[in-house]
Amino acid sequence: MTSLGLIMVLGVVEGIFFVFQQPLVQGLLADASPVEARGRAQGVAGVVGALGGAAAAYASLPLYHEARFLPFLLAGAIMALGAGAAALGAALYARRKHPLGEGMTRGVAAR
Repeated sequence: MTSLGLIMVLGVVEGIFFVFQQPLVQGLLADASPVEARGRAQGVAGVVGALGGAAAAYASLPLYHEARFLPFLLAGAIMALGAGAAALGAALYARRKHPLGEGMTRGVAAR
């Protein structure tokens, strides 16, 4: 059973997630990269993302034929793992940059 309304709502939620996620990832990547390697780091990240998207498109059709929910379940699980890894990486990077909250004001780095 397919619900067009549910698909549209989930599409909106996904869009909102990506609107916030992309600038955060790019900012973190720029901060974590040496100045002279930022372009290369962002290029490599873009290529890896494109290859991941291509692999997902290739793998999703057989999964869909197996069971309609499988590609969506797998994509959700991978996104959750990616969000967790990004959050952990951001927390570790912030801790390394500001050990024990030095220079921090209410959770935001003092400038």
